Amino acid sequence: MFLLQEFDISLTKVAGSLGFTLRKQDNSILGHTIRTLVREPAISDGRLRPGDKIISVNENNMCNLSHEEAIGYLRTCPETVTLKLYRDAMQTPVSPASPMEPDKVLKPKALRKEAMDMLTDLAMRKQSPGNSLHMGGSSGSPGTPRRRRLQKTPSPDIKTVVADRWDSLVNSLGSPTLEKKASLNSIRENDYEQQ
Repeated sequence: MFLLQEFDISLTKVAGSLGFTLRKQDNSILGHTIRTLVREPAISDGRLRPGDKIISVNENNMCNLSHEEAIGYLRTCPETVTLKLYRDAMQTPVSPASPMEPDKVLKPKALRKEAMDMLTDLAMRKQSPGNSLHMGGSSGSPGTPRRRRLQKTPSPDIKTVVADRWDSLVNSLGSPTLEKKASLNSIRENDYEQQ
């Protein structure tokens, strides 16, 4: 069973394009890697795949060309092009959106202490029952500035507020006469409607 495949395909340009893009950072000696199939004829042909390597175009070796030279050469080729491609049959197809070779490993960058504290706090809040409104991390951790905690202010009991206002109005007006009682009632109703 062969794990490596070389094959030839012929494509005819559509609107001056072969319909694929090449990876910019391609350090392979085997040729330039097809990054994405973006238009015709590459999309409908069915033989091209992202990750295929172009060894030659119209029997001209592409392996020694830079990225810019390879793109320039493909653009100036005649309308019908014969590509010699290489495909590793065991290779997992490369994501078309990925700008890098699959063999390049990205090493994660360590997060700053502030970011770690924030992520820890978010995780704790998500796990805590009741989902409290406090903000900030653990206030006792060394090197971390103390953070302000937000707390809910209890809303006052409306009956107590109305009774207190009523009493203060009665006291300020003196003894209630019929006329004063009417004005107090209208004040009380207006106060209650505004809240």
